[in-house]
Amino acid sequence: MQDCEADCEAYGEAQHHGARTVSRREGRGRSLLTLLVACGVAAGVLGGYSASAQQAARRLWYQAYDDGLRAVEAGQWQDAIESLEQSTQGAPGPARRVLFYGDRVDAFNPDYYLGLAYLEVGRHQDANAAFDRVRQARLVQSGDRLYDAFVTQSTRAAFEVSLQSAEQRLAAGDVDGARAAAAEAARLGTNPARVQAFNQQIEQRATAALAAQQPSPGEPAAGAAGTLAAEAITGAQGPPPSPPTAQAATAPLTTAAATAPPAASPAAPRLSPAAIPPPASAEVAKADAVIVPPPPRATLDAMTAASGERAAVAAFLRGNYAVAEGVLRQVVAGQTLSPLAQFYYACSLAALVVTGERDASSSAEARQALRRAGALDRFARDQRYISPRILAALEVEP
Repeated sequence: MQDCEADCEAYGEAQHHGARTVSRREGRGRSLLTLLVACGVAAGVLGGYSASAQQAARRLWYQAYDDGLRAVEAGQWQDAIESLEQSTQGAPGPARRVLFYGDRVDAFNPDYYLGLAYLEVGRHQDANAAFDRVRQARLVQSGDRLYDAFVTQSTRAAFEVSLQSAEQRLAAGDVDGARAAAAEAARLGTNPARVQAFNQQIEQRATAALAAQQPSPGEPAAGAAGTLAAEAITGAQGPPPSPPTAQAATAPLTTAAATAPPAASPAAPRLSPAAIPPPASAEVAKADAVIVPPPPRATLDAMTAASGERAAVAAFLRGNYAVAEGVLRQVVAGQTLSPLAQFYYACSLAALVVTGERDASSSAEARQALRRAGALDRFARDQRYISPRILAALEVEP
């Protein structure tokens, strides 16, 4: 009986163990099935992406071009760039009439639409280059449907490139280069407000630089400007006198005031302690105070112009003709008329022509400024510090 019970008990344990084994096998089978399904789904998705990428890569040039045009219409600029760049590979050259396929003949102008897309994503250099290729190939001409849009967008790209160049030059400390690039941006006329704000930054930087440097005319400058300054000094007879300082141009500069020694002041009589009045109280001082009204706006403008004029003349005498021309241009354009500013503005322009920084057309403007300065005899002393080559450019006898 005991042996029978033992056998039954062993049989039950075996049955239970077998059931657990089957259960584990079924669980492993279900897990494996789930994993295979998941891998199949992932492979399908990746295969779909791969097929899409391969399909895009296998597009013919005109298919990529059409996809790029649709992306431009939808405002999908990055997709447009990818498709249009691909359309130029293995394609015929851009032209106004190109055979696409079958009997389809149409304009193939990927650079124009690439310029639009580059401009919208901020790639201004690439946009400007693309528009230049369109212009050189004459793919868009006056009277075409795209002509007005092309002029507007290409001008905008050139403006952004010029202003970006001006900002980079100013950041590098090249004030003259920044001023030239800003002038080019202003000529395009796309956004005058931005150019005006940037020009204010340039003038602030130039004024700060001039204020940080005390003018020392005796020190020779470097480069072509230094050669002209040295010519002006060594061309004078005898030891070089002290250079003139900018002042109101209604009267010529004279040497008497500059060389006359200061008059000796008589000794003040000594006062006895009893004769010295007691200090006034705070109330009396407050009552006797005189309130001085601020000067009118016209006076302030004149003071500002005079300060800029003095700094510009100092820059000219140091051979920094570009800075002098930029500051004096602002002075002569203001309401305060100054013959001395006109004179040095003319000399600065002529110096830039002589050194090759301006073309010969600026000589006419320089001579006009010289005529506005009036009679030249009032600037006889100033002419001693002007290079003979500058005077020759102004058609003035040295």
